[in-house]
Amino acid sequence: MKSSKQEDAKSAIKTIIINGGPTTDQYQDFEQSLATVSLGMDPETMHREMADIISSCAFLFDKHSIMGHIRTKPHGYAGDFEIIERIYQNDIRKPHFQLWDHYSLEHPAAKAVRNRKSYFKDLIVSKFNSRENLKLLNIASGPARDLFETYQMLQSGQRLKTTCVEMDKTAINYAQQLNSNYLEDISFVNKNIFRFNTAQQYDVIWSAGLFDYFNDKSFVKLLHGFGNWIKPGGEIVIGNFNECHNPSRLFMELFGEWHLEHRSESALIDLALQAGYMDSQIRVEREQENINLFLHLQF
Repeated sequence: MKSSKQEDAKSAIKTIIINGGPTTDQYQDFEQSLATVSLGMDPETMHREMADIISSCAFLFDKHSIMGHIRTKPHGYAGDFEIIERIYQNDIRKPHFQLWDHYSLEHPAAKAVRNRKSYFKDLIVSKFNSRENLKLLNIASGPARDLFETYQMLQSGQRLKTTCVEMDKTAINYAQQLNSNYLEDISFVNKNIFRFNTAQQYDVIWSAGLFDYFNDKSFVKLLHGFGNWIKPGGEIVIGNFNECHNPSRLFMELFGEWHLEHRSESALIDLALQAGYMDSQIRVEREQENINLFLHLQF
């Protein structure tokens, strides 16, 4: 049975929707209202409770809005290269949806995605402190804007050779155009990572935005195989959304139908141990929002 507070919260949400989305000063109230409505409800019940509200949100059924793109999945899968690029670029396309798009792009999870790009750039640039040549395996490379910005930062004499494994050919086409000035040093492999194999070894293996779609069994299987592709002294870095902290999770799942396998720091460490890595090799770091965790395996 719903409380009067839940009914009031639901009414507040409906008012914001009628007005075209939350203004900046309403962000906290909107989020609190969502949290209040969800009290005591499992996800299935919450979806039923909010079904009429969701169906009234025009922006959720238009791929030109941020959350509409996430929900309608125009490329056939969640978290596609285009939405990641739009989050990177704060890309708002329709003035009619701008309140919702501003809200979506200011959400902690969107900030965490942008922080993930910065984390990658800092990681790669730091590797050049002790060398001039680096080999990178970039798995689920998406729009590859992180690569583009990294290549722009390289100093004279520094050489980054990158292999990108990406299952979406459209994403590869986009990434090749974006990185057209650097294709001498970037190769793209259009494959599902579970079907990829190589005799090469790399200084860095990076994958963020992929492993949080895997169950634990697939996570361990893939991570175990990475050990064959890393050089002595190299490093594997895996990103995963944080089970213990994601203030955007309710909005992502309820409005965007964007479901990820969130994991805690201890869960990531346990999976790395299951994959055959030693405790001394493992550490977990995080970006500023504490939403993206990064499992590091040092060789």
